[in-house]
Amino acid sequence: MTIYTLFCTSYFPHTGIAQIEGQRRAQIVAKLMAERFPDFTFGYAPSPILTAPNTNHFLEIGVRTIEVARLTQKELEEEADANPEGLPKWLMFIFNNGQGPDIGPQYCTYLEHDYPVVKRCKADPTLAATLEIYSDYPTNGEVMERLDAWIEANP
Repeated sequence: MTIYTLFCTSYFPHTGIAQIEGQRRAQIVAKLMAERFPDFTFGYAPSPILTAPNTNHFLEIGVRTIEVARLTQKELEEEADANPEGLPKWLMFIFNNGQGPDIGPQYCTYLEHDYPVVKRCKADPTLAATLEIYSDYPTNGEVMERLDAWIEANP
């Protein structure tokens, strides 16, 4: 499995926090860290990447907590059948606001660990559905297929 570097993108240069085995595991840890430290944004990339030394050790401590380890493992186990390859998780948000194609629902997709934008999408009163997509990068065809299936199921 590939090793990924978890880093804090709120600083320049980006601060390296931890080395994590597996892309999906790194993404889950980035999401959990963003939930615990909402003033910071986190990312991950295949190691080795050049990052600044970690001077905020509370972030390193946060990554290494039993809670983060337990929640990461639980999430990996829950989605093992749906995501056997360990691909990143994208969230497709469907808004029933009539501002999408043909005056239908509007949609957008974001990586699950993009906490600030995911939080705003979940708080939108026109949010009709959130669909999970496991992919390196969902294609427009895949997204439109999901949207069409949702529209068919929700006339």
